[in-house]
Amino acid sequence: MYSKIAITLLLFFGFAFSADYNFPQIEGWQKQDTVAVYDASNLWERINGAADLFLNYGFQELSAVDLRKGSVGLALEIYDMGTPLNAFGIYNTEAPGSKTKLNIGAQAVVSPPAQGFMFKDKYYVKLDVFEGKLTAKDGAELFKAVEKALPGKDTMPSELSMLPEKSRLPGSVSFVKNGFQGLSELQNCLTASYKDADGKEFSYFILVSDNSASTDLLKEISKKWKTVEHKKHKVYYREIPYKGFIGLTDVNGIYLGVTDSENKDLMLKRLDALYSSK
Repeated sequence: MYSKIAITLLLFFGFAFSADYNFPQIEGWQKQDTVAVYDASNLWERINGAADLFLNYGFQELSAVDLRKGSVGLALEIYDMGTPLNAFGIYNTEAPGSKTKLNIGAQAVVSPPAQGFMFKDKYYVKLDVFEGKLTAKDGAELFKAVEKALPGKDTMPSELSMLPEKSRLPGSVSFVKNGFQGLSELQNCLTASYKDADGKEFSYFILVSDNSASTDLLKEISKKWKTVEHKKHKVYYREIPYKGFIGLTDVNGIYLGVTDSENKDLMLKRLDALYSSK
């Protein structure tokens, strides 16, 4: 039987490997050590301060290795996050929103001179420079090599199509696993920001849990939120201090909601747009 380290070495050198991808030799970059593998039981050894965040987003396994090219040394990390939506969620949490998005994998960001971020399907890939300076060109080439090795689709998670496209602010989509809008009862929320005709910003969100998890969440919501019938829909709502009204309703079997409304009437008006979009 191979040990995890032995198996991962086979992965790195491109031989037959029992996992679902083969890690490529990357031209110009030299491996500095063996590939280390971490699971949920020891992830803290690698990223102590951030381990809980990754576990919260469904982390499964991490393969990490140090690479060197000339004066540049960096850590290349490939996280198996279990699902494309989880990979998108952690990528969106860590990647700087102000940087140019690259069409590598589903999406990538190179942030010279120190970091790079990419996700493809269920994988989140990260570059962390510990010596020298990473160029945008080298970062992109590294990501292209890893992209070819990873299986799965190089598209955004399918769940993103559930959010309305009209008036959506570019780059505003995110996936919040726990505590959306500071409310413990709102978990697994896919959300994006929008701007209305008056120029006021607000957000739509969707519960993307499976049916049983959504049922449990609704039981919790029904204990804490009020309800109102609106256009043959049952709307759960509450007011959040300093944020305004938040509402949630079933639209063709999908639980969609809206945040940041100044009053209940505006909240219901914004929900009306969801009924017509689905």
